[in-house]
Amino acid sequence: MLPDILVPGLDAVFVGTVVGRKSAEKGHYYSDPTNRFWPRLQQAGLTPTRLGPEDDQVLPAFGLGLTDLNKVDASSKDDVPFYPADFDLRIRAVAPSWVVFNGRRPAAEYAAWRGLAEPSYGFLNWTIGDSLVFVVPNSSGNNWDGRMLGGKTTVEWWQEAGQHIAQTRGG
Repeated sequence: MLPDILVPGLDAVFVGTVVGRKSAEKGHYYSDPTNRFWPRLQQAGLTPTRLGPEDDQVLPAFGLGLTDLNKVDASSKDDVPFYPADFDLRIRAVAPSWVVFNGRRPAAEYAAWRGLAEPSYGFLNWTIGDSLVFVVPNSSGNNWDGRMLGGKTTVEWWQEAGQHIAQTRGG
């Protein structure tokens, strides 16, 4: 699996479910060309230009990090084991301002472990340590751009996350 891209003091850490097969093969996060993670970062105003998978290691220069709820190989994305306690420790150790779940599934798995209600998209009323929490629609190519989720398009949810992150940057 891919190593975390985590350092103390990040503005936001994006959390996926598990590294995809193409990403594992290429050694970079979100390497599947159908995944919209990299354009979403720019659309959210979090990077000045569109980055790509080969740029994943420079994300901390933009105040961003990456991890997954599953850090071991899984045989199928439908049968993924989760390790929320390990994830919780990793996040609390670096204490980003924001934790942004890339999809409801990893957020729901973590919330269930903590005994919290099923999360919706957007800003959540709970934290991980001192980190605020936001859920965006999964950047997978299966979530098409015009799709409405919870009253907003996928891009609008990402832009809202970017606005929240921008408000807490540098402070």
